Amino acid sequence: MGTFVRNDRGLICVSVIFILSIILVLPVSLIHMLVSNSMAINSNNDNYRAGYIVESALELKIEEIIELCGLITNNYLADLQAYNTGCIVGIDGHILCCPPVFYNYIADSVSDIENLSESADNPFEEYEKEHH
Repeated sequence: MGTFVRNDRGLICVSVIFILSIILVLPVSLIHMLVSNSMAINSNNDNYRAGYIVESALELKIEEIIELCGLITNNYLADLQAYNTGCIVGIDGHILCCPPVFYNYIADSVSDIENLSESADNPFEEYEKEHH
């Protein structure tokens, strides 16, 4: 019988390459997962901050609108009271002055309502996006 030449170096090289590839793939995949998760967390933080900005701005604007509506109503009621106490009825029964119309008070204050919009830059210290 013939003698066989045995060489185990090829098996060792393949084993070393396989183990090194596993050792390199695991850290790279872990780093990729950490980076993608941190980006997702930062994105969610921005969404929460933007939501808080919108909520606080809406609360402030609703409060300002309620105050403006109160002023309009008070002006209308004061003019209506002045109309009721000071209006003169003519001899033939016709009213010589006309009552105030609430629509006119609202129409006059449309410019005041439009002036309620504003924008704020950097509402939080580390938050660099701009919201209106």
